[in-house]
Amino acid sequence: PFTAGELAKGAFENGCEAYGWDILSRLSKMILEDDGKIFFLYHPTTREPQGRGPSGWGAAAILSAVDQGLAGIQDEEKLYRKLRFAPRWAVTPFKEGRYLTGYELSKKMVDVRYVFTEKGFRYNLRSPAEEVTAHLLVPAGKTPAKLLVDGRETAFSLGDVFGSKYVDVKVRPAGGVVDFEVLYEGNRSADGTTLR
Repeated sequence: PFTAGELAKGAFENGCEAYGWDILSRLSKMILEDDGKIFFLYHPTTREPQGRGPSGWGAAAILSAVDQGLAGIQDEEKLYRKLRFAPRWAVTPFKEGRYLTGYELSKKMVDVRYVFTEKGFRYNLRSPAEEVTAHLLVPAGKTPAKLLVDGRETAFSLGDVFGSKYVDVKVRPAGGVVDFEVLYEGNRSADGTTLR
């Protein structure tokens, strides 16, 4: 799990997002098939726990891969004042969901809701961030045509990470809340209908 978590996080960051999701999916299945516990090392063929090293390290690596890699919540300063938001939910089978993470003692939280449709996708981000650098993975085979930030059309750059396309934009959220909505090419209606 320690190695798998780090490998998944690296895959998410380097254009192999589907592989990162595959690693987390296989880990989840393995853990659920056993007793629900995560150990540091397993035997490569029998999958028996080896007991070497602290099991918390393996769990921490997996949680980091989910939090920073899949959900894309990366604190770039402290207490989420500057946030890199790089979610990769587009490679999962989930079309809508919610992800919540944060620092328990400081009560600083990040709350994300998302939805994917045939027209595009949307993220609603609530956080204490004064600045958000968004790096939004576009589903394979789709081309982004328009970005709306809080309902207003906003210029963006299209990033490429080894073939994976990302909508890149930097924003300053008002009141800790920001909506990102990406509409695909060929899916804009004449009346400007969005995913609301």
